[in-house]
Amino acid sequence: MNTNFLSNLNLLHITTISVSLSLLLTGFLFFAIFDMYLWGYDPNWRGFLHEKNIETEKILIIGSSQVQPINSTYVSEFLRENGKNYEIYNLADPGQLPEKRLRYLENIISIEPSMVFYGIGMLEFQKKSNYEISEAIQSDEQFLKIMDPGNFIWYTTNFFTDDNFAIGGGASPKDRTVLFLKFLIKGPDYVYHPFMGFAEGAIKEMDQINGREFTGFDLSQDNKNVMAVHKIIDTLKENNIPVVIFSVPNIKPYLEQIPDNEFNDYESFLKEISKKTTVYTLHEKYSDMNIWRDSTHIAINNNSKIYTTDMSKIILDEVHNQLN
Repeated sequence: MNTNFLSNLNLLHITTISVSLSLLLTGFLFFAIFDMYLWGYDPNWRGFLHEKNIETEKILIIGSSQVQPINSTYVSEFLRENGKNYEIYNLADPGQLPEKRLRYLENIISIEPSMVFYGIGMLEFQKKSNYEISEAIQSDEQFLKIMDPGNFIWYTTNFFTDDNFAIGGGASPKDRTVLFLKFLIKGPDYVYHPFMGFAEGAIKEMDQINGREFTGFDLSQDNKNVMAVHKIIDTLKENNIPVVIFSVPNIKPYLEQIPDNEFNDYESFLKEISKKTTVYTLHEKYSDMNIWRDSTHIAINNNSKIYTTDMSKIILDEVHNQLN
């Protein structure tokens, strides 16, 4: 056989292996930092370019993007006006299921918060829908997009020049990776809303919002998210960190799809949790108010502050009840 042919074949083989290994390594590194900001979050961190913040007494609000509209700065000021000096951090994280939150709970404990308020939602126990399958596909497509060299240059340029660049919806691989890099170098853009920011948005008219599809709950005791909620509560209490649960708000077109028996199952689940800790139920409270930006989220807007106002009162009451 021709020697040159064999040499070329070997070279092609080596090149193929090298490219494959490079892609695997890149993929590993990408996903290694994918949620690093959750593993290593420090509320006092202000990036390599700034000194760390002075340690203060902290109260954390955790949960999915449905807790994002709670204005942590407003809550802190409300507490101070009532003689309670705590820094409030809203650690809302997009797509944050209880099972995932449990994986990063040790970091929450290491922060040593005075109290944790944990917002849980109906969507976290809903069976997978076509919408969620579509989101997973889009996430994979975004991963491939950022791997393209031309796009990588664009992302990098904007990262260093645009303070508000990065966190779109917040749940995609691109969003999370850039968020980690920004945390590392510059610190969070929004100190008290570090993972999702707190940019104001428009309220949509109710008749312009399509209700999110209801596909049924899985609230069985062996559901990993049900078990995770109980484990989160138990673990925080074992570490002497008071935890308060609140059910996050839902829009009326979504609630209207839920059969009575399934709705009752959800409320029974909350009652079961209330045997362990205090639970506030907000899942119906604002359903028909014109304060929503989409089928899942209350808008961040001056005209939709009622969610923040109510949570401020709840937090103050629990500070009086549990921290005095």
